[in-house]
Amino acid sequence: MAGNRIKGITVEIGGDTTKLQTALKGVNTEIRNTQSQLKDVEKLLKLDPGDVLTFAGGQADEGQITCITSIRQRIGIHTFTNASVHEIGQTKQMTLFEAVELDFEKNLLYSITFGTSSVTITKIRIPVFNIGLNEKLDDTTYTVLEEQTLTTESFTFLGDYTKYGEFMDGHDGYWYGFSNEPNSSGDAKMVWIRISKKDYSFTERSWTLSKAKLSEVGTRAKDGSYPERNVKCCVRKGYLYVPSYDKKGVYKINTANSADLC
Repeated sequence: MAGNRIKGITVEIGGDTTKLQTALKGVNTEIRNTQSQLKDVEKLLKLDPGDVLTFAGGQADEGQITCITSIRQRIGIHTFTNASVHEIGQTKQMTLFEAVELDFEKNLLYSITFGTSSVTITKIRIPVFNIGLNEKLDDTTYTVLEEQTLTTESFTFLGDYTKYGEFMDGHDGYWYGFSNEPNSSGDAKMVWIRISKKDYSFTERSWTLSKAKLSEVGTRAKDGSYPERNVKCCVRKGYLYVPSYDKKGVYKINTANSADLC
């Protein structure tokens, strides 16, 4: 009865297994390829907006900024490629240079720029996820949906030629801006602003951090031929993380209570 149920199997005692080994190698190769592609899909799904769009002023051509998408995940035969923004005006390029948040589902980019006593929030619709596939980035796809300028009293980017400061997404319903000049001794001084994403209401304050020796939170150099944005801090769960001046540690500062510093 067993012989009637088992079909298609031939057992050869002492036979040549070369064909079987070759077939098994082929199966193993296909399994590895499938696993590799699944990992690529997983990485793509976990991409953070901060990883996807990188603005590299150092790669500018004749004062223009090159926007480079850092998506290079390969799925099957499809590969995402770089996209240049040289076809849009320099003012718009500078707005992209100051991107603080990306919404991939709605193709939205939020940018925050600073003035002497103001902060400007710009909401832009651009094909952030389709760039390099079936869309291009130029004046026909770059659409300003909203622009709001806030007049500040204490917040600004400190420094003369090099401006010290950074804007970032707090992932808590607010955008944050911080500015400080690096200090190797004494107390650290910092100005900051918190902006509501809902209605653009804001709070600004200044801190004196006792005996804290901080590196700068970030820098800007936008007046030369090669604009540069250097980010050295982040905000997570209500805390600002900034490297120490000697680069040997990181300060953790509670944005709601600057005395909570370690």
